[in-house]
Amino acid sequence: MDHRSNFFLKLLVPDANWNYQKEPTKGTAKYFVNDKPVIGIADNVFEYYQDIDYIIFSELKKNFPTTSGYYYQGVRFIEYPEFKVEEVEGVFVTYERTIDQTIVHLISEDKDQDKLDSFLKDLKERYPDYYIGTIYQTIEGRLFEILYQKKLKICFAESCTGGLMVSRLINCKGASEVIGRSFVTYSNASKNEILGVDPKLIKKFGVVSAEVAEAMAEGLAKISKADVNVSVTGYAGGDQPNPDDGLCYFACSYNGFINIERLQFEGDRNQVRLKMASYILWRVGQLLILKP
Repeated sequence: MDHRSNFFLKLLVPDANWNYQKEPTKGTAKYFVNDKPVIGIADNVFEYYQDIDYIIFSELKKNFPTTSGYYYQGVRFIEYPEFKVEEVEGVFVTYERTIDQTIVHLISEDKDQDKLDSFLKDLKERYPDYYIGTIYQTIEGRLFEILYQKKLKICFAESCTGGLMVSRLINCKGASEVIGRSFVTYSNASKNEILGVDPKLIKKFGVVSAEVAEAMAEGLAKISKADVNVSVTGYAGGDQPNPDDGLCYFACSYNGFINIERLQFEGDRNQVRLKMASYILWRVGQLLILKP
């Protein structure tokens, strides 16, 4: 254990008897405080979920032996829905908050697997408008699968998100099968020159408006020839607080239909941009599912 890890562990429990034991899995570490296990897990999301089974379950089995073993399920929800689900005896539930998602972890003994599955089914049915997928499913991965299965191409015209949406979709293997051309149209001039947005429209309604978002999506559709065209315009936030910080409009043009939504998010500039990108990628997937 290096001196920095030791420093922070001592801050956590200053009078404890700390002991360090390296684990064989990648990116994990296990500590003991007064002979009680404290598990450190990697911040890499994929390493983290692989470690759950090996590290946490092995500790459960050692410290809380059971004849039936343990059962785990994890699911993701967009944003932070206020979950109102009654606890079920035999099912341990914990909620993990990230900047743009809520991850629900469920653990039970194998003998209570039916209870856990029933609890999870109830959770998904109560909050269908927030549900992303299993713990291994990303927002962009979900959208990629929808586009790929429907044999659709998507293009983006991004202002405040600065290319975050297309960048995240490109993280998916096989992204070239679903992505056409995309643009970062951050300035008013680029909205006009690339997408054909009339400067008079911007002057009349403001650059952050439903009308401009719609014009951006329509202009993108003309030059992209893609099946799905998504635009966003908004205020990520500046040096001084403003009531409009986090405000954005996005438009999604698909199959002769255009959906426009007004959204507003809290957080610093980069948190807001991440939330905008995450929500829009998720929402576009929803729209494609709802409209054949």
